[in-house]
Amino acid sequence: MDEQHPDIFELHLLPVWQWRDTMQRSFYRLYEAVCAYDEPLIGYETEYFWKRQPGWNPDVLRDPREDGCMDPEQLAVLASLAEGLVWSFNWRLSLGLRRDGRHVESEDGGPTDYIPVVSPAWTKEAPVLDERLILHKYSDPDDTRSDPDFDKRNIQATTAALRTV
Repeated sequence: MDEQHPDIFELHLLPVWQWRDTMQRSFYRLYEAVCAYDEPLIGYETEYFWKRQPGWNPDVLRDPREDGCMDPEQLAVLASLAEGLVWSFNWRLSLGLRRDGRHVESEDGGPTDYIPVVSPAWTKEAPVLDERLILHKYSDPDDTRSDPDFDKRNIQATTAALRTV
């Protein structure tokens, strides 16, 4: 990640770069960070995506096949990541966080009302892998836990870094 995107933290701060950046590019950078298991960059790119509203919504992410991606492993990881991103957005919204910065609090301290973000339609067509793809190894070699969005496609990965606030 340091070789591919050495200055990404600084670039996110530049208005000229932001104007030319796209939701799809950010999603692919997030994909690279997840594959590299670069948790700080995963969290940072997720925050960047979250704050780029109103136009950047995970439900309108373009199908990677339109960009030439035909590899079943890549499609499975991208679909799982899109669903994980949607889950993290809904989690933030349930906490009362709003993308426009106008956060809300519920009177009883519980979840707040919100309109949930939905997954892009193309994720339903993503393949389930025959063989387990291990993206994230944990310190305990017997630990095979995985995020449900990844596990349903036979991928071992965690999306904990998507849920930063």
